[in-house]
Amino acid sequence: MNQLYPSESERILLGSLILGEGAGLELVEGIISKNDFSSSSHGALYEWIQRQVTTNEPVSLHVLIEKEGDRKCEDRYGSIQYLHSLGDNAVIDSKLPSYAKVIADCSALRELLSSVKEIENKIVDGTESVREIKAFAEKQVFDNKSGASGAGIMSAASVISDASASFDGMCNGDSAISEFVPTGLPSFDKHYLGWPRGLPTYIGGRTKMGKTAFMLAAAAKGAIAGIPQGIISVEMGSKQLAYRLASYFGGISLREALQGNPEYQDMFRWGLDEVSRLPIHVDDASRDIDMVTSSIRQMKRIHGCEVIWIDYIQLLTGYGRKQDERTRLDSIADAVRQVAKEERVAIVALAQFNRVLDTRIENGKKGVPNPSDFRGSDKFLQDAGLAFGIYRPFYYSPPKKAASSDVYTDDELSTMFQPVQLISLAAREAARKDIDLCLQTAWGRVYDTEEPMPSWWSGTWPPVWT
Repeated sequence: MNQLYPSESERILLGSLILGEGAGLELVEGIISKNDFSSSSHGALYEWIQRQVTTNEPVSLHVLIEKEGDRKCEDRYGSIQYLHSLGDNAVIDSKLPSYAKVIADCSALRELLSSVKEIENKIVDGTESVREIKAFAEKQVFDNKSGASGAGIMSAASVISDASASFDGMCNGDSAISEFVPTGLPSFDKHYLGWPRGLPTYIGGRTKMGKTAFMLAAAAKGAIAGIPQGIISVEMGSKQLAYRLASYFGGISLREALQGNPEYQDMFRWGLDEVSRLPIHVDDASRDIDMVTSSIRQMKRIHGCEVIWIDYIQLLTGYGRKQDERTRLDSIADAVRQVAKEERVAIVALAQFNRVLDTRIENGKKGVPNPSDFRGSDKFLQDAGLAFGIYRPFYYSPPKKAASSDVYTDDELSTMFQPVQLISLAAREAARKDIDLCLQTAWGRVYDTEEPMPSWWSGTWPPVWT
């Protein structure tokens, strides 16, 4: 067999379908499309067989020749003698998928060879940077696909078949095919079912609201549940992320661990050890959207990440051209939405809010997020499957001590559980609902108020402020 042009396999498959009057077509339609045949005449004949079966018309050479005429048959499908020879080596229906697989594999190899030539042309041309060429090459390889899976148009029956299979899987608890990825936050999953696959989720906030703490806590909860997580950190280095995760587990900050107390150091080392066991993958090198989309593909396809976090979206650079701020962010939002759809992965991107939020007072409350607060672009909100604003009221109005009426300092509050809310700004598949959380800023510990009480906590649960 020629690895690129499997003409004999194509002849056997087509001859078998014709002799069987279309029987067995359903066994190969999910594997190949007309574009996978190395010969255009073979692809046209396969398309004719599909059309005949779809319209409940007979599949036979006599019908073909009668409807098309000798001359048209020869021009489009091959000579009459050649058509009659197709059935010489016909096989039974059960063997058709193996021949279809050969045809699909050869098609994939031809696509790959074409991609290699395109990459070579870009290298020889020399007008693009090495980074741009590498990103193009990686995308070409990752996107290489053939057969019916590459077809853009699907029948309603095919769509419903796929949707029904996914729905049955979700009902049976198969998270691998679910449209949502569990977050590990009970009240969140109860209402929203989890992070939506194939759509970005945006979580915005002002400085010191707890965005990164929430990201790391949620990533840890997901990873503990066995769901691989990816973190693309534009703002913070990988070691800083590791230290903050260690603090989440150990209950000791890096600053406390470095003050010389051996017990604290052991607790911090234990936290680092716990983090090392988690299915979390970190990229702190990607800065532009090409590199980020490439990293997302690798995290999904190589490491199996189901949730990928970006911290944070406005720090990314665009496609190398000088752009105004809105155009730059719109193009980044488009790329994030597209890669989420292509990879069917849950992407959760952190975002900065506009400064005006710090001075706005609504209904007697200062700093409560609303949908207009995303900095630089409206597309974050438009493209989102879910969008939230993080709101920590004690940042704006610290509580007072009952005994003295003095205001709690930041240091005093840092070890206490403070109320935090995810204020719902957009939701495609559910009614908008705010999620109540509590946060210890000292160690970045975030809990859903419906979670079981942590084993190390000895106070009231969930924490209550009066």
